[in-house]
Amino acid sequence: SKPAVMAANVRTQRIETRSFLERIRLSGQTEAARDVTYSAEIAGRLESLTVDLGDRISKGQVIARIDYDMLKAQFDQAEAAFNLATKTYDRLQALLDDELVTQQQIDEANAQKIQANAQLRQAEAALRRSVVRSSNSGIVSGKFVDSGEYMMPGTPIIRVVDYSEIHIYAQVPETRVAEITAEAKVSAKIDALDQEFPSEIDVLVPVSDPESRTFTLRTKIQNADFKVLPGMAVT
Repeated sequence: SKPAVMAANVRTQRIETRSFLERIRLSGQTEAARDVTYSAEIAGRLESLTVDLGDRISKGQVIARIDYDMLKAQFDQAEAAFNLATKTYDRLQALLDDELVTQQQIDEANAQKIQANAQLRQAEAALRRSVVRSSNSGIVSGKFVDSGEYMMPGTPIIRVVDYSEIHIYAQVPETRVAEITAEAKVSAKIDALDQEFPSEIDVLVPVSDPESRTFTLRTKIQNADFKVLPGMAVT
């Protein structure tokens, strides 16, 4: 007799290649995209400070004035002296053709005009530095002086943060850095808000920290509603 043949159900399936997604979990922290401390450029007394902690300021807004009234008076004086020197030179130059003045007088008038112009430029530069303007919009997060205080060049006045865009920094162990590529997708979870923000890697610094042996990566998220605050922990 013939041996019994056992029937078997067979299913075929086409073999396809698929991407394998591996998640790397890192700890990070949020930072404001722009964080600027404004300092005095000249020595003098702080005449006025127009902002306070928590104030929202716009780009180009006047923040403070340092000895402005005195420097404005010096500028006006220098401008008047330059205008007079210019008129004197022009008047003498017109008389030169009639031989009513000498070339030496013209040269002396020209030298006075050049000197007056130099003094005017110096006065204008000092007046310009006496007015501190914001180079970016943001919120005043630090105030270091009060009106009436005498300051030296470099004395901090206020700190302004703009966190309408947030930067997130995290450290990648050297054992995992080869697995991460620029523009890789990122899901940034902020526990304090119980919310995740999709993003992608903006920068992966190619040099490691010599102590921790980690590499820094940065990602960005938009923060138009200012819900995310600088200094929040991120996973």
